[in-house]
Amino acid sequence: MSLVGSLSGIEKPLVAFVRLAEAVEMRKTTEISIRVRFIFIAFTPYSDIDMDHHEIGRTMSTMMANPVRQLHSAQQLFTPSIAGLPQ
Repeated sequence: MSLVGSLSGIEKPLVAFVRLAEAVEMRKTTEISIRVRFIFIAFTPYSDIDMDHHEIGRTMSTMMANPVRQLHSAQQLFTPSIAGLPQ
């Protein structure tokens, strides 16, 4: 589930990704009753027109809707191109 919006009192985006210990039914938040275990919350500054909170929420919802095997395949595809810093 993604919850996004814009706030006038912030200067930088605020983002939280919540994993519940057990999935719960989120009644009255969606058109159908579904069990939710992951919640993505994002607020962008109201005055910053370059940050589209709707697109951020849509992107995260799409990523969370994909089966884990697809996300794992995408991770394996891009992991070799990531440079790590030595310890």
